[in-house]
Amino acid sequence: MQGITITRLPTALSIVSIPRARLDALSHPVLRALLQPNPAFLSITCNALELSLFAEPESLRAFDAIARADGSNGRNGAVGLEPVEISHDRWSVLQIDSHSDQLDNAGARVNELSAPLAAAGISILYQSSYMSDFIFVKERRLAEAMSLFAAAGFALYAADPNLLTALLEPPPTCSLTRERSGSAPLPSTSAVLSRSSSKSSSLKGSSRSGSSGKSMSTPAPSKPKSKSPANVPLRDVRVLAPDLACVGLADDAADHWALKIVKLIAFPDLIPLSTVVASSSAAFHRHRTSPVEEENENDDGYFSHSPSPTMDESDLEPEAEPEDEVTPVCETPTKGSRAPVVPTSSARPVPSRLDALPGPLAWLAANECPNAPQVSHEPQEVDGDKTANAARLKQHQQVRPHVEHTIPFFSFTRTPEGSSLTAGTRVLAALFPRAERHMVICGGELDAADREAEEASASSHSPTSSSSLSVPSSPIIDNDDGGSADYDSGDESDEDDDTDPDSHPLLSALQVDLRGAGLDTYGLVHRFSRALAQGDVNHMYASTLRSANLLVPTGRRGRGARRAGALLRGC
Repeated sequence: MQGITITRLPTALSIVSIPRARLDALSHPVLRALLQPNPAFLSITCNALELSLFAEPESLRAFDAIARADGSNGRNGAVGLEPVEISHDRWSVLQIDSHSDQLDNAGARVNELSAPLAAAGISILYQSSYMSDFIFVKERRLAEAMSLFAAAGFALYAADPNLLTALLEPPPTCSLTRERSGSAPLPSTSAVLSRSSSKSSSLKGSSRSGSSGKSMSTPAPSKPKSKSPANVPLRDVRVLAPDLACVGLADDAADHWALKIVKLIAFPDLIPLSTVVASSSAAFHRHRTSPVEEENENDDGYFSHSPSPTMDESDLEPEAEPEDEVTPVCETPTKGSRAPVVPTSSARPVPSRLDALPGPLAWLAANECPNAPQVSHEPQEVDGDKTANAARLKQHQQVRPHVEHTIPFFSFTRTPEGSSLTAGTRVLAALFPRAERHMVICGGELDAADREAEEASASSHSPTSSSSLSVPSSPIIDNDDGGSADYDSGDESDEDDDTDPDSHPLLSALQVDLRGAGLDTYGLVHRFSRALAQGDVNHMYASTLRSANLLVPTGRRGRGARRAGALLRGC
């Protein structure tokens, strides 16, 4: 059986969380961090709640003043935007490489590696990518984490035996509460740990040689007391996107694909997505919307709320509404906006999450949607009265419409040894057309997306296509009594559909809202990974500051994603 290696990268990271609603306004410092030459480590994950950056502190200096200003406004009780948050701890990075090119047991590996750290009360974050996986540990607890891996049976190797000895010394007693800064950083020279596993739990990636060096093991350190995950409720588990693929990016084309990542972050309206496929997906999916939840008064302010533009897990279950009660999407867009006008309805079609972003947000006119809040577009007099300004701001926030993000999830990771991008297959196919596929390391997911777009385009020009729409890849379908019985016909069972690895290879992102937990809460990665592993659901993992994102096989008609969501909510 193949083993794995765990390498401590020679860098310490800071983490910044930007509310999704503020990404447009704060894209400049994000792009500045993205375009830094030769980063030791960079990871950017974006979902419906936030965009989180894991990077060297020097790359994130621009956010310090923004976070301080947001914190000052919050303490003064000012009514404003959701705050930018920065982790005050420094985080060390452990890179996980396998000696195999298989992803079949990626979820089992997440579960296995997170178990000893969870048992010891060490909080971690986790990031899966195409080439490697990464565990983020607070710098002040790195030595303890390495000792735990050694005690769990891992053989440790390092080119410098003295460094290995220093890393495995018993860690000093430290405060168990959140600190403004960690203890003195460990030496920056990388140390390598390796383990030969008798169980076939491997992650996709390239291995490092660990044949030379000093091997030793140490007894497990005493278990510290910290915040338990047992009392952390799951506020929300949502399916963000049902057509994701994880691909590698060729290092020799980094200057070219970096501009494509810029588009993905700051200018998604410049991504040439197929309008035929987008409109078909919009008409096919239906979504019951609900008002944006009010912030819980018991929240401590460390975590904040942002628009919830995603499909609720409950929306994916079969509904009993007849098909003829669904109100169609209006075809007349508002001026200056490409988003369709959606009449008020208890069940209505959802605009495609892959449509291009509109320009400045256009509010629905009263004559286009009678039940929409009426907002004046006339120029307003400048009023110096702060009370009047605050009242107008409050009114503006109360009538803010439901926001639908066009690209609900993506994750990008870059290290000196490789880069990875996870996004929707249609987005990836549009970013990397056939002539530029040499920049991408993947299977046939993008070619399949091209074929789907071509078939949808041909179908749209067919005389008989007016009443039939192309079904998106691995869709998550609302199986209504009125119109979806045909999709469930056949002799195959649900389990057969979900366990067939070749039927629908695409992934769905399950977003777990963790705004009720802090970064000192340990065991969350293991809690979620164990729940999926016990249900035989393979998965990848992407942490952000305020959420966990688990990438699971979508399965036929979304059954795999629905089942995984139920497992998470029940854990």
